[in-house]
Amino acid sequence: MSTLCVRCKGMKHLCGRTACPILLKMKGYDRIEDHLVDNELIGESPSVFVGEYNYPNVLVGPLTGKNILLEEESSKWFGTSLNKIIQHRTGLFRGKEAIKIDEALDPGKKLSTIQEIAMSEKNVDTDLVFKKKPKMELNFSTTAAPHGPTGDTKKLILESNAKIPRAVDKVVNDELKAVDGMINMYQRGISIDEVQRILSVGLLGIQKKLVPTRWSITATDDSIGKEMLGHIRDFPEVNDYELYESHYLDNHFQILLMPSKWSFEQIEFYAPGSVWVKSTEDVVYMQDFEGYHNRKKYAFNVAGGYYAGRLGVCEALMRMKRQATALIVREIGAGYYAPVGVWQVRESVREALQNKPEKYNSLTEALEKIDKGFIVGNQWQKHSELLKLEKSRAFFRKYL
Repeated sequence: MSTLCVRCKGMKHLCGRTACPILLKMKGYDRIEDHLVDNELIGESPSVFVGEYNYPNVLVGPLTGKNILLEEESSKWFGTSLNKIIQHRTGLFRGKEAIKIDEALDPGKKLSTIQEIAMSEKNVDTDLVFKKKPKMELNFSTTAAPHGPTGDTKKLILESNAKIPRAVDKVVNDELKAVDGMINMYQRGISIDEVQRILSVGLLGIQKKLVPTRWSITATDDSIGKEMLGHIRDFPEVNDYELYESHYLDNHFQILLMPSKWSFEQIEFYAPGSVWVKSTEDVVYMQDFEGYHNRKKYAFNVAGGYYAGRLGVCEALMRMKRQATALIVREIGAGYYAPVGVWQVRESVREALQNKPEKYNSLTEALEKIDKGFIVGNQWQKHSELLKLEKSRAFFRKYL
């Protein structure tokens, strides 16, 4: 059951239940009455959410709250406690109404209002009225950050003007493919979070369509990472075995860059007692890998975290003007009691790679150091396809 839960992560209903029994234990932060007056919420909207249920007729709406605790950009959340992140995000009420994905080609007033919120670099003051009292739904996801109570939107009015960056306005009004638009904005300094939101609300591409939020997060990480790899593969290799490390939210990352052509692997293992592994003895492993060329299939095991981690590595290699074989190993401990999205993978990898690495002359030395940092010792190595290849390369470099 533990392996099934790790593969599902509360999203795929692989056990046959309609609601995840693990997530159902995470009730809390139910403050609905503190926010509403006659089903009306006057507050700020830092973001929007597009669901995937009943695609291509999706549920779209703003995330609105009072007394916003954190800025919306997840790149600024690193170091914040898990309790504070959950408190912030579950304090955001989600309004929703059904909209066809192709309505983005000619958006009506409702969708246009939601698009303004998505484009704004600052929170927009909003007046959100629900048809009836919202329900406190549990929306913890391994991909998207959580949110709080959900209800059908009766009325949505913007009480302040959206502040739209020039780079965003230009791309949205140009006839660009969606991928080109994402890359253009990123290169102009627009945050990953905002690029994801703009893709999600159907503002990019020739044939504009709404994209569910969870899909847009992975699509953005993947597309921008692939664009960088087109340059990285032409750079010289790193000279040493470079080891980087990060600890955050009881997630322990060790990242090894090796002096070889580009390839990438991410291994995650869930420690006993962690969110999807209730046994006190089991350790569950997930792994995905790609060689020199772009992978053709979705990373179903590690899922969105794979692309978030890869993006962090690609950003670092672009700064270094180097290529490498990159290995991310992630230990997930019991203290990470609620999943809050792949942003924490991206930001943990980014944080690690900003620091000075430990350098080793051999793969053996680097692996010995990694093993000492994990509760499983060297057992994780059995699950690595990349290490099998790298050890073969190291042998031939030494003896041939």
